[in-house]
Amino acid sequence: MNISLKPILVTLLAGLSAMSLHGATRYINYTGGTGTKTTNLYEANNWSGTVGYSADANGNAVVDDGDVISLRVRGSNGASSAAAPAVSNLATYEVDSFNIGDFGESYAQIASGHTLTTRNVNVGQTTNNTSANGDGTLYVDGTLSVSNQLNVGQNAINSSSSKTNTSTGELVIRNGGTVNVLAGGVIGVKNYSGSPAVSGTLTVETGGTYNNDSTTQSGGTSGMQIGKQTGAVATLDIQGGTVNLFSLVLGDNNTSNTGQTVNLNLADGELNMGGWINGQVDDTTVTRNLTMDDGVVYLTDALSSTTGLYNGKQGEIKQFLGFFGTGADDGVTYSGTNSATVVGGGLSDAAQLAELQANYTIQAGSVSVSGGTIHWGRDNDVFTDTENLDGDGDPQNYGRFAVWAVPEPSSAALIAGLLCIGLTLTRRRS
Repeated sequence: MNISLKPILVTLLAGLSAMSLHGATRYINYTGGTGTKTTNLYEANNWSGTVGYSADANGNAVVDDGDVISLRVRGSNGASSAAAPAVSNLATYEVDSFNIGDFGESYAQIASGHTLTTRNVNVGQTTNNTSANGDGTLYVDGTLSVSNQLNVGQNAINSSSSKTNTSTGELVIRNGGTVNVLAGGVIGVKNYSGSPAVSGTLTVETGGTYNNDSTTQSGGTSGMQIGKQTGAVATLDIQGGTVNLFSLVLGDNNTSNTGQTVNLNLADGELNMGGWINGQVDDTTVTRNLTMDDGVVYLTDALSSTTGLYNGKQGEIKQFLGFFGTGADDGVTYSGTNSATVVGGGLSDAAQLAELQANYTIQAGSVSVSGGTIHWGRDNDVFTDTENLDGDGDPQNYGRFAVWAVPEPSSAALIAGLLCIGLTLTRRRS
């Protein structure tokens, strides 16, 4: 039986043509916050342009079928401030990308109880089209779900542009706030080595959570990079919340990219990692700074695909500390300008400190750094009761490493100790 393909092809081409004509990427600027306009982020009256969306009965923007919305809060509009950011006004909303802080200083907020779902987020961005330095701040009190890429501080000016504008970005996850990143998260990134200066800061406050690993969300295995491309300045500041990462790259793995500044501050809270830690060991131009106070780092053991058993990650722990010049990684010299410091009171939670000292005792070690001592150790039993993975009735021997800090004894305590010794000797002599 002979069947002519011509009608089928005509129909198919017509369908493709119709698809190509319907829908487009719409770059929408938030223009609210001044004059008679509100600070509502999703209100149609606060959006520029007339295509790609319409207003519903409540005045909020509804995206046209097939259109892709890139929503931008731009400093050039003068529409937001730290005191009055562009703030989410619906419990749930979705756009393709969300940019804060291109074309000058600007602020946005995802309010408590609200969820914004988007493919890409750039906080503090500069592009070839810029007319001002990028400077963006995003506060998250609700939930931000990013299905692809999060950039905190990005300078996207490339080699074809003569622009010299810098970029600064800060993402602040506050109490009750959660950020879920399914693919890659980068703090401080340039598009190429010659891009102008960029600085990015991710701050996680008490009660805030940052998820970028496969144990806390399906498919998220790219992890975080702190400082990407030449000269990028990047800071991860954990002030009391929880950061869950699959992997952590401290600087840039590409040997042609140099001069990053990487700051990791563990004032309080937890940094949980399930993958690996990496960076350039022999980069003489990098600067890495670690400060530890009440914060604790946990690194989960890895499951071996060949033996079916979990392997301890003492080597990863030593490498992690080695990147900050502690000397924990025996026999390896980490180049660059590196520092590790114990600040404040160190781990001051007596119960937590006692638990770590009592249970994290396998493959344990410590290094003296400025201001105190950093300890590490592995708990063989921390996960053995959760499930039997090998199927033979015997729990596997797997757990996790912990890293914590204690300060140097204070001079007052030292003097008190010496006085006690002196009094004891005196009493014995008498």
